[in-house]
Amino acid sequence: MTGPHEEDSGGLVMRPANSDAILPTPPPPLPQSKLTTAGDKAMEEADGRKVLTSPYLAEACCSRLLNQFSGRLGLFVAGRPRNYAFRANRNAIMETVSHLGYRVLDYSSLRENLQLQLDNGDLEKTEAAATETEAAATEAAATEAAAEAAAASLASKISSLPETTLSLVFLKPQKLDWNCLGNCLIFEPYHQPSLFASDKWNMARILSRKAGQSGLKFFDASGAEFNYRRFTMYTANPGLGGRQQLIRHLDANPGVYVLKRTNSSQGIGIHMYRAQQPNSIDLLQRCIGQKARLQRYVLQKYIERPLLVDKRKFDLRVYLLVLSCSCPGRPGDRGYFAFCHPGYVKVSSRAYAGDSRDPRVHFTNQWVQRRGGRQYECVKEATTWLPDELDAYLERRRRNGNGPAVPEGWCRQKLYRQVAAIAGYLAWSCRPYLASRRPGCVFRIYGPDLIVDEDLRVSLLEFNCFPCYAKNTMALSTSLGSMWREAVAIATEASLRYRDGLPVAAPTTARNFCQVFSSQNPAVLGKLISSCFP
Repeated sequence: MTGPHEEDSGGLVMRPANSDAILPTPPPPLPQSKLTTAGDKAMEEADGRKVLTSPYLAEACCSRLLNQFSGRLGLFVAGRPRNYAFRANRNAIMETVSHLGYRVLDYSSLRENLQLQLDNGDLEKTEAAATETEAAATEAAATEAAAEAAAASLASKISSLPETTLSLVFLKPQKLDWNCLGNCLIFEPYHQPSLFASDKWNMARILSRKAGQSGLKFFDASGAEFNYRRFTMYTANPGLGGRQQLIRHLDANPGVYVLKRTNSSQGIGIHMYRAQQPNSIDLLQRCIGQKARLQRYVLQKYIERPLLVDKRKFDLRVYLLVLSCSCPGRPGDRGYFAFCHPGYVKVSSRAYAGDSRDPRVHFTNQWVQRRGGRQYECVKEATTWLPDELDAYLERRRRNGNGPAVPEGWCRQKLYRQVAAIAGYLAWSCRPYLASRRPGCVFRIYGPDLIVDEDLRVSLLEFNCFPCYAKNTMALSTSLGSMWREAVAIATEASLRYRDGLPVAAPTTARNFCQVFSSQNPAVLGKLISSCFP
């Protein structure tokens, strides 16, 4: 039985809409919404849900927030509407903004009107310019002046609001001083320290150093200390020191390794290396090309026995919402919170074969799968699943006795709880790099990728600072739209709660996100780890 993905010359055909091998038939009932006051439900009560993700009903989920914080929401400003994250998810973001009652300020029109006024005032000066260079300089000066005037106007509007009011800014406009945003919630995707943490080699070093430090510790169900070794693979930088130690490790541990660029994405610069004696740095250099610099690569152990679905390799993309909060009345007090969303499942378009040289067999991201050309267009819907499709597939195969040997309810009760615990551990370990010191409340969204092997061990593949928001499949469109609607609502509620001195726990607007770290209560992460790691 091959399920809905029938093999055809090594490829796939589009799964039928009424397939019962992946899609639940009939679909499971939606869970009860978690619309309760903060703290009314403990985290473990979510385990009884019948599905891992459900459509985010923004209107219903925002209504309780409006009742609790009536009249507390101010302006919504899209400071840079051309930003990729905002442009790709504009409809979902604006839907939640509308239901929350933010007053939308068209910053682009404000700036354009000021630009027009300045252009009219400088028209004679531009026409009288002796050269094209002078005319261009005059035009640039007018544009600069318009940006400054628009920023000053926005700062005035924000400062005129009561101090208890929270405004939402999607990317700080140019020329606007951060100190004017003390009463704002800001989405800031570009953050230099987090770029450092997303570097694959830097992440390995951060996790290693954190495990060796004294302070807060976490323990699994058996009482053993939990650290990064439970969810990472062997990682080394062949271009830095310790080369002889690396060669000894490769000689003692033969098998397949992956050479990746430390800071690349989209499957660019990935090479497979089979370690077999005698190994040498020259062989690694030859693998990536003589002109490439080894110190810009990491060597990572490849999972040679991955858990397969429909004979194909898969990994998990989850979303990590990180929120840094400050309060104008408490300048030295900063809160740090992290929430994890189940995201979606990335599936290869080709049947798995360990000795295959086809990158579409080994790497599941959409940029690699799209290299299949016309074949990809025929099967692209099968390359992304929702978490509940994965759960239904494994459960059906378990009952039929012809699938992976997973326990009953493994996806809901173990897999995604372990994924959430790992995401929380990353948020805790990388706090110096992910937290913001800016005035106001700042949130960002990251995209960790994780993989599962045949022994049901979950491993971190990489930590993406700028996750892709392309919606070229139904699962991507569903997952991303729901995630962004919920992320805006949760960030708003958590910011208001923190500013009022309330606990940021069990947000009333949460449905698919779960809290994985809280600076107010670090035991949240400890409890999550001990509940899902034996």
